[in-house]
Amino acid sequence: MVGLKLPTIIAVTIVLLNQTISFAEEEQRLIRAEKMWFSSQHKKAFRLMEPLAEEGNSKAMYILGQMYMNGDGVQHSDEMTKKWWGKASSAGNLGATVSLANLLIASGNTEEKRKGVLLLEEAADFDDASVQFDVGVQYMMGTNVKQNFSKAFEYFQKSSLNGNEDAKCILSYFYQHGLGVSKNAIEASKLMNDLKKSNCGEGEFRIGQYSHLNKDYSEAIKWFTKSILNGNPHAITNLGCM
Repeated sequence: MVGLKLPTIIAVTIVLLNQTISFAEEEQRLIRAEKMWFSSQHKKAFRLMEPLAEEGNSKAMYILGQMYMNGDGVQHSDEMTKKWWGKASSAGNLGATVSLANLLIASGNTEEKRKGVLLLEEAADFDDASVQFDVGVQYMMGTNVKQNFSKAFEYFQKSSLNGNEDAKCILSYFYQHGLGVSKNAIEASKLMNDLKKSNCGEGEFRIGQYSHLNKDYSEAIKWFTKSILNGNPHAITNLGCM
């Protein structure tokens, strides 16, 4: 604060101190509300959480959306869930962005499904491996957006580089079959060798889903079986329905 007069320095210091105190008080209120929520005192938690959300606390907005989703201390409402997760997402809350995206994707509305995938792509920019994997799955399957193997490959590659073994499994499959990338048996084999000591049941499950979608049932059975052996319960359900 070089060059500032003493009264100005004092005024600025007081403002900063008040902001620090206000932030600390807000954090304490949030902690109390969370404790109530975690201990299933839902109505009390809601009464404490709602004002914090109204004041713009992004975590409180996210939790309030979850409370509306679960019906915790308030009547269940998809619209209120979307409202608060949307606000939290706009405030930069990654969890809210992913939750809202998945809610929209699960809806019966085609336009909402597309919006959900776009939101997932926004979240993937934060270098979250699991979100990048989910976006890759969306473009691989092509059920909620137009199928695009090049984009799927791009997101699986990002996810793999961030440590996701399931993405690596699917990349191997893409190289083997030339999906979104030129066929490369050497690269496919290299990726699978890297996975020998890893559990990639989710990746195998998704390949099974893709194969089933394309009516390649023998391939689907093969991949669902691999996924089951790696402990994926969803593969058991899918295999049982074939």
